[in-house]
Amino acid sequence: MAPNNPPIQPGAPRAVEILAFPDSQLLDVAGPLQVFASANERLAECGQPPAYAPRVLAQSASVGATAGLVFAAAPLPGDASAVDTL
Repeated sequence: MAPNNPPIQPGAPRAVEILAFPDSQLLDVAGPLQVFASANERLAECGQPPAYAPRVLAQSASVGATAGLVFAAAPLPGDASAVDTL
């Protein structure tokens, strides 16, 4: 049974949060981030507003991946924070 998700409303991008943890694989963080960024780019080409608001979250302000790259992350939200996709 498919979930009953409401349609995306113009002007209200869906919050997409990508959880990063120490020693993550780069592709596990960058891949989903790029998918949603590319979707927003395609919508912009059609004159539509962004449908997604992706962000990377972690316990600390920076996270190191197994490849040695360290990237910035937003702090984990509180329990009351609404998330559309994690």
